[in-house]
Amino acid sequence: MLWAGTAGVNLVLQHPHPKACQQACLAMLAGRTLDDVIAICGHDGQLSGAEREKVVKTFGIKMNPWASRMVAAFATEPYRNLAQAMREHYALWCSVYDSIDPNFAHAVVIHGNQLYDPHAGMNPTWPWSRVIGNIATVES
Repeated sequence: MLWAGTAGVNLVLQHPHPKACQQACLAMLAGRTLDDVIAICGHDGQLSGAEREKVVKTFGIKMNPWASRMVAAFATEPYRNLAQAMREHYALWCSVYDSIDPNFAHAVVIHGNQLYDPHAGMNPTWPWSRVIGNIATVES
């Protein structure tokens, strides 16, 4: 399902696929449907790096490799600074973790200072324990 978002990115919800957050994020960045991306991947579960690269190349997404590990909102090192990355890039693909639940992993997109969560929608309220761990920068 597509929902209008900030110019250039539309929200794609992962429902009814509970583990397809990566596919939904790639669909957002490619301007495609979730089903289009699942068809390229061949499944709706966690993606390997090779599967992600296949989708990126198929749809021409200009995604850089993971830019950093354990970003921080206002870190002094540019490669760790989430706020700076948000200002300098078209969009960010982010891996989200939970400091309380070590089994939690999720993918979201940040674009135009908006959080696109394929499970919870636009700008959801998150528990205090959620952190953005890795980012990959995306160019328009």
